[in-house]
Amino acid sequence: MYWIWMNICAVNRNGKFLRNGYKKGRGQGEVISLYDFDVDKDYLYLLDGAKSAILRYTHDGHFVDLCQLPFRAIRFKQMHNGWYLFALA
Repeated sequence: MYWIWMNICAVNRNGKFLRNGYKKGRGQGEVISLYDFDVDKDYLYLLDGAKSAILRYTHDGHFVDLCQLPFRAIRFKQMHNGWYLFALA
């Protein structure tokens, strides 16, 4: 078995680090185990496999809300019509 550690960070066009994309932890708006992410014109979406939830953030890193999933997903993709596709564990 192997683990893939993923981190999200924001950088400018010159590659200068601006900030981390999320905070690790168990509190509100924090991620325990990042499995996947997606982004659209308004938000950053993070799939937390340990919480079985999608966390939504603004592009400047502010937590918006959490969508609890009724199943365990390992990957996801937001579709243009607002639906999601999931790869289930």
